[in-house]
Amino acid sequence: MTKKPYVAPNNYIPPEMVRTRDIALYQSPKSTAELLEERQKILDIRGKLNKDRKNRLTRIESVLVARDEAAEKELERLTKQSDTSHVKQA
Repeated sequence: MTKKPYVAPNNYIPPEMVRTRDIALYQSPKSTAELLEERQKILDIRGKLNKDRKNRLTRIESVLVARDEAAEKELERLTKQSDTSHVKQA
């Protein structure tokens, strides 16, 4: 009895390709409002969410969260920078 070699399904996407897609979406020129609108369109479609729609929804939501966290970090950095500039001027 021999083992059969593993064969990936036709719709298999390697993790590095998924990561590349996520980075591309994060850096895309699409605004947050456009992403929210696309997310709402996906949710408004009647019927059960298939795997592709679930994946796209997850990707959009993760990008929205990542952009929000990046904006918070940038705001925090700018706040600290402005606080230190006031101290240097005094």
